[in-house]
Amino acid sequence: MLKIITLALSLFIGTPLMSKESCPLELKSQKLCAHISWKLGPQYGAYSTAIVKYWKKGAPKTQLTDPEKTIEVYPWMVMKGMEHGGSDIEIKKLGLGTYEVSKILFLKMMGHWELRFKNEGKNPKKDYLAKLRIPLTKNK
Repeated sequence: MLKIITLALSLFIGTPLMSKESCPLELKSQKLCAHISWKLGPQYGAYSTAIVKYWKKGAPKTQLTDPEKTIEVYPWMVMKGMEHGGSDIEIKKLGLGTYEVSKILFLKMMGHWELRFKNEGKNPKKDYLAKLRIPLTKNK
């Protein structure tokens, strides 16, 4: 009986971790998952470039798909008492469900940077689909 309870608890506790691994960044209203890898950076004071891959939530991450609605990706600075967007970036489709986000400029400020995802035309401060805090390094 103790083995069954232990197994049940480990499955219950482990479920959120497994879900995070299978969907590292969830865009709920579009029922998508995303993964970000860095081609260049992320770094302060110089352009960074990321590759974003999308797939349907619950599907294997190897089955990439394009979002049904246009998703905008943008840098966002969060500081004590205020927050704001960063400079304009470029997004280029590389293949099915795969996009290059380039010309991302993170400037050194008192706070932290995020990459945010939103549906086209929505408010960048409030109506984002997902956000990811960016760990930055100095430009060499």
